[in-house]
Amino acid sequence: MLAGLIDAILFIGATAAAVTGAVLLAKVVPLERLSRRRRIRRIGSLGPALSTPRGRLGVNAISLMLGVKYRNSRGPGSRLLGLRLVELASGESVGVRASLVRNCVWICHRELANWIFRPVPRANKARMSEFGAAQRALQAELEALRARHANDPEACQRAMLEAYRKRDVKPLYACVWILPRVLAPYVTDLPTLRRPLRQSLADCLAGTTVPVER
Repeated sequence: MLAGLIDAILFIGATAAAVTGAVLLAKVVPLERLSRRRRIRRIGSLGPALSTPRGRLGVNAISLMLGVKYRNSRGPGSRLLGLRLVELASGESVGVRASLVRNCVWICHRELANWIFRPVPRANKARMSEFGAAQRALQAELEALRARHANDPEACQRAMLEAYRKRDVKPLYACVWILPRVLAPYVTDLPTLRRPLRQSLADCLAGTTVPVER
């Protein structure tokens, strides 16, 4: 989990750098020019296509092939903590069979979690829609208050505070519905801590383990 957290932090940092570069690029090249290209439009239409059963099957097939191909590669977190995946019987690098079993178990685990928490995206979308409507109404009201109390900053401040209190807009409440889906993989991996070799279900079925290099 710690190695995954380190990898996630590095990934978020790289993503933030990429977004910053895209924002700077947008100042040089207007986004309207980019949106006219067919490739950009095709990328925007990938989301609905990947949400279909055929799209998920394709994504899982690609994920399985990449998992087998890079079965013995390690991320920055694993390298920093001295972790590596090996076969339990021989202590050597993971073979194709063990990698297939392990990745298939992880894919089934992910699809089962998606099926169990299938109502969560709909509920979260509804909450975000409600929050967006309340936020837009609040912004319109704040603009009207600024125009009404343009010559009295103190009265404007009091009116804005009252508007916030009356609307009671809570951004975190709109995102709380997605927390169970995010925490589900960590909860299902808790039994791993009680096993002697700290093996997950995927490692037990594949005959692999993660030793610590001293």
